[in-house]
Amino acid sequence: KFNKIRALAISKLDLLVAPLQRLVMARAFDVRRWLEPSLVALCLRPSPLTLSEGRQLSMDDLISIMSTREAVR
Repeated sequence: KFNKIRALAISKLDLLVAPLQRLVMARAFDVRRWLEPSLVALCLRPSPLTLSEGRQLSMDDLISIMSTREAVR
């Protein structure tokens, strides 16, 4: 029963949560289906991450996003 509630919550949050928060929650709650789309969205958005946003991410995610953004330029 808990898995059904979790799946419902995840599907509802898909549309409500911005990519940065989805990535943070994906890492915290092991929501693997959010990882790639969140990373891609953060890499492709026009504005760079702010200091506040960067502080919410792991060092690995931060470096991955920043290096991908640089490579795309």
